[in-house]
Amino acid sequence: MTRIDRLNVASDLKRIAYWLAVGDRTKIHLIRKFWENDYLKVTTFNNPEKAFNNKHKRLALAEELLLASIKLEHQ
Repeated sequence: MTRIDRLNVASDLKRIAYWLAVGDRTKIHLIRKFWENDYLKVTTFNNPEKAFNNKHKRLALAEELLLASIKLEHQ
């Protein structure tokens, strides 16, 4: 996999993460995390009672996709 392929996949993952995020405020929060280099502060999985809520599952998945895209970009 070439560097360009990794960047393309990372871009696709970011796009999917953005559309998985629910509501405008959540999308703004996700974008702020991306721009502030605050990727490592993913706290959704630290709160198991929230894991049963579909909204939190979608947000957790979006955050994981965002983290995966960052890792791909910096390989």
